[in-house]
Amino acid sequence: PILPYGASRILQDSCDGEAVLSKIFEVMDKLCSTFKVAKEPVIEQALLLLACPSQPRKLVLAVLLHCLTGRADLAEDVMRDAAHDQIQRCELYTLSNDDLLRNRKT
Repeated sequence: PILPYGASRILQDSCDGEAVLSKIFEVMDKLCSTFKVAKEPVIEQALLLLACPSQPRKLVLAVLLHCLTGRADLAEDVMRDAAHDQIQRCELYTLSNDDLLRNRKT
């Protein structure tokens, strides 16, 4: 699946998304003030570490980090790329089973 079960429940069930994001903002601000670092470089490094669209848990974190920076457009791009990768895997899976339809193996 593209998203792990717990994350998909948050997205499908009714929840207060603003409260979730505000809590994440609070945690990020507290961490940055504790360690005296700017928020933007921390988020950039975290996004570099999470740059793996095939792992659903990393995908959710990447979307949340883009929301922290106020770049919902980049969060949409992450989701669109993950959905595209999933569709491509499904298409390749159907081609790998062509011996059932055409009596041949590829």
